[in-house]
Amino acid sequence: FQHFVNDISGELSTLKAMSWNPYIAQSDKAAHQAELRSTYQRPINIKGSPLTNDDPIVYVKWISPEQENIKAVGFNVYSNETRKATLNQSMVNYQFKATSIVQLVQSDQKEAGFLLFFPVFEQHQTNTEQQGLLANNPVRKLKGFATGVFLAEKIIAEALTEQHQKLFHYEVYEQGEQHAFFSNTNKNSLTLHQDPNSFRHTFDVGGQKWHITLSANKEQLIHQQNATFLAFFILLIVIVTTIITSLLLMNNRQMALNNLVNERTKSLEEAVKEANY
Repeated sequence: FQHFVNDISGELSTLKAMSWNPYIAQSDKAAHQAELRSTYQRPINIKGSPLTNDDPIVYVKWISPEQENIKAVGFNVYSNETRKATLNQSMVNYQFKATSIVQLVQSDQKEAGFLLFFPVFEQHQTNTEQQGLLANNPVRKLKGFATGVFLAEKIIAEALTEQHQKLFHYEVYEQGEQHAFFSNTNKNSLTLHQDPNSFRHTFDVGGQKWHITLSANKEQLIHQQNATFLAFFILLIVIVTTIITSLLLMNNRQMALNNLVNERTKSLEEAVKEANY
């Protein structure tokens, strides 16, 4: 799993960490807990009490980088009400879903990030009799979630070039929030929306709405006398397009990740079967 994540994070600099979270019933907790202890050679418990009696458990089995995230191993993600709601949305439409912005504490300094849950299914063929005919119907069985921890600020920072950041003031924030999680205005609250000449755009990140407000840095524009308003608006469009493209590439990478996880899961299952024989 470590090598698998290293291959991905080497190409995706916005990925802070990644984990594999199996989806199990509460009755299977003891068996999985024993497997964790055998794998890590230490007394690791599955922690995080289910919110209801019939809730499943979605725990962190593998994580990379491991050393700085070892405390997360065994944590039942489904025991957190906010994470549970995001996981439920992912299971309903079989799509990856992002959490709201959280402050990551794994780093030396706090960073704004979000978790992206990607459901991994295994298909089974079942025989059903309909109108006298025997038919094979594929049934999806949820195996768990591939979870990526992404750096929200880095996604935006990589989309905005150094020249863009000089020409514009910007604030990026979530829907319903009054504070930006990333900006270059050094303000505690949103201010750019008060500028009548500001430009605002909304885009979707795994089901979460992000807004960006851009306003011209007039001091920089004065230094560039040859800049025209037409060029200004064209540049605005280029910036927004760049950000959206960056996010779409990230989402496409997660689609590829789903296929890779499925392949690895099947390979592991076959290896276990061969070892048992």
